[in-house]
Amino acid sequence: MTLKNASLLSYKGIVYGKECTWVSVWAPQASKVDWLLYENDQASLPFQRIPLEKNEEGYFQSKCKGDLADKYYAFSFFQNGEWSPPLLDLYVTGTGCNGKRAQILTPTAIDVEGWDSDDFDNPLPISDAVIYELHVRDFTINGNSGILHKGKYIGLVEPNTLTADGLASGLDHLKELGVTHVQLMPVFDFDSVDESYESAENYNWGYDPYHWMVPEGSYSEHPSVGKDRIVGFKQMVLGFHRAGIGVIMDLVLNHFSENRFQQLAFLYPNELFRTWPDGSFSNGSGCGNEVASEKKMARRLLIQTVLYWVKNFHIDGFRFDLMGLMDLETLEKIKLAVDAIHPNIYLYGEGWTGGNTPMDQQHLAVKTNIHKIKGVGVFNDDFRDAVKGHVFASLQGGFINGAISLRPSVQFGIAGAVYHPQIDYPKVNYSDGSWAVEPTQSINYISCHDNLTLWDKINLVQPDLPEEEKIKIHKMGLTLLFLSQGVPFIHSGAEMLRTKFQKNNTYRDSDAINQIDWHRKLQYKDVFTHVQKLIALRKAHPAFQCRMGNQIRTHLYFYNDLPQHILAFELSPHANGDEWRRILLVANSQSEPFTLDLPNEEWYIALESYIWYESKQLRQRQLTLEGRDCALLFVR
Repeated sequence: MTLKNASLLSYKGIVYGKECTWVSVWAPQASKVDWLLYENDQASLPFQRIPLEKNEEGYFQSKCKGDLADKYYAFSFFQNGEWSPPLLDLYVTGTGCNGKRAQILTPTAIDVEGWDSDDFDNPLPISDAVIYELHVRDFTINGNSGILHKGKYIGLVEPNTLTADGLASGLDHLKELGVTHVQLMPVFDFDSVDESYESAENYNWGYDPYHWMVPEGSYSEHPSVGKDRIVGFKQMVLGFHRAGIGVIMDLVLNHFSENRFQQLAFLYPNELFRTWPDGSFSNGSGCGNEVASEKKMARRLLIQTVLYWVKNFHIDGFRFDLMGLMDLETLEKIKLAVDAIHPNIYLYGEGWTGGNTPMDQQHLAVKTNIHKIKGVGVFNDDFRDAVKGHVFASLQGGFINGAISLRPSVQFGIAGAVYHPQIDYPKVNYSDGSWAVEPTQSINYISCHDNLTLWDKINLVQPDLPEEEKIKIHKMGLTLLFLSQGVPFIHSGAEMLRTKFQKNNTYRDSDAINQIDWHRKLQYKDVFTHVQKLIALRKAHPAFQCRMGNQIRTHLYFYNDLPQHILAFELSPHANGDEWRRILLVANSQSEPFTLDLPNEEWYIALESYIWYESKQLRQRQLTLEGRDCALLFVR
């Protein structure tokens, strides 16, 4: 990857040198700025206070002689007639515990063996990706995970780990499953977890950014040592890459934590945050503030943040939280910047906002505007709620539960959100028409970290069904997910019926609620195997990986003359160059059997009653589906 082997960059902030260190901080509202140096990250008083000189552009700068390696620092700003408490700049890249003091790091201190030879280079186009979302702590912390470094970056990539039942766990589990990319829930420095101690209750998902360019310290072995979180993060990325798995970061660039917002609103009252006409700060994020991506300073910061993670940590893609709050011009500039490094760096996000914003919607990266930026994806909530039921209505079911009105919305996702003449768009959940130009702009998912797990949702919607019937419903949902056009995204643990005990947003609950129970891999081994087979099938057959909208319209045909509880579609002939001439998927979402007359062909069965076959010939011209069953057939 171009520029992959660059040393750790500091776009402003601190540039270390053995004989002198250059310090620069932008503070256009301040009349004075002092640089405060500390011996350690907990020191309350600096051992040196250095006044900086202001230039015409609003930067305060100085050269400081001597070797300051490993020293900690902060700034104090004289603004509005008062000195601020010690604060850190926007471009800080290394900190001590809880991000209160930055640390001056040398290139050799953050070097990792084998880093310069990391040649993963994100080889797959996004059409071929299978994305697996995980939380560092959730995935590793359970006592039966077999992982030594529980809750840590390096724990994610420990090789040869086994569950207490003797099955592959951790990294080997992901390799066995066949995913191509992991999407890491926030691993930048966030505010809600106290890094000074560890406990099962000291937990958070991390959607409250403190420092955008600093790895989170609670996932490192020694949070007070600035280099430790950087080295651990690099070791994690390198471990995934050596396993053939790309790394996608969940970046929250739409707001800051409340503490950090108060600091930055003091320093940059007009440069960083959106406001209403009366001057009050807007709250389109629902978290107390929203970053004004369209402003010069904020736009530059967003672009440089993304490039920082690509160049210094070899990140292969980004999921943008509440991407709908980002203006289209900034997102397009980010896309152009990462494309200049590598064309297969994936960008996608939530195509909505978290509340009202003063920014005109026509300029925002909401899903209805995403067709304006080629190559950027959006989560397909139309498909999500059609398959399993409304995400905010826990007892409301979806197509897999037998809801007959949702078939057009499921078809919308199967077509990858591009225009298809057979879809009845007025009946689609939230969209009056297609919003994707190419199917790769549709990130198809059923569940993620937010709200209920798929298994919990099924249990709430139909609590009285026997477990074996609920498992069939779960398998049907995953079958529709992986055999749709677009990019499949799976929530960690869905392959083993993950439960959070029917709790919704568990963002600050304990490990007991959020951890993956690795015993469930043995308990529900058939579900794991089903997902494994679906991923292998998808990889082996390009018919499920179409890249262009016109391929969908040419090769995808829906059987719309069947009852509404029957979903059937065909991919033919030889869709996207597939070796199979015709591929037919049929799903029966209700409990009664259904018989379908088939076209006069020599059909073979790949999947029936959730049993996989290499090549079982169908001897008759009829297919009988049991209740809540799926079948996949093909003609050579």
